[in-house]
Amino acid sequence: MARYLFAHPHRPVMYPRLPLHGLHILRQDYDKGKYDDHQITNKIAIFAHADHARDQKTRKSMDSIFDILNGVIIDYKVAQQNCIARHSTDAEIRTTFSATKRAVYLFALARFIDLQCANKPITIYQDSQPCIEVVESNAMSSRVKHTAVPVLYVHEQIAHDKIRMEYIKTAIQPAD
Repeated sequence: MARYLFAHPHRPVMYPRLPLHGLHILRQDYDKGKYDDHQITNKIAIFAHADHARDQKTRKSMDSIFDILNGVIIDYKVAQQNCIARHSTDAEIRTTFSATKRAVYLFALARFIDLQCANKPITIYQDSQPCIEVVESNAMSSRVKHTAVPVLYVHEQIAHDKIRMEYIKTAIQPAD
């Protein structure tokens, strides 16, 4: 938000006149009468997505994380991951780890400025079902043991009710 205000001092930031409770719908139309939709919270939410091995030169994955409040982007991150992911689930777990760190910060900020949604878990929308299953189950296996720290951190935040994971179809995922 600070970057936007610095770069655009004469452009107002517009927010809808909706309360911080309730839901709105994201919708992707395919053909006439065919669509996918998903209900999104109007509270603080985060959309997290990783493109596995996106950079053709280094084969590093890309993080794409959007922080949303009341259906409006308040901050975002699009960056290359620091290390090469072995598989797409590894890339998604690392992105979810980054999104969780942002969520913990936003959780504390919401409490500090006394938002109506303070003390409620922040929803992280993720389009990778294996990633969600790994971080929610807190199960380590020989396939994901190298991501133990991110998985344990995300699982701990879920256990402390700071975040919650929710699956969203890739076609509707704004961070994709």
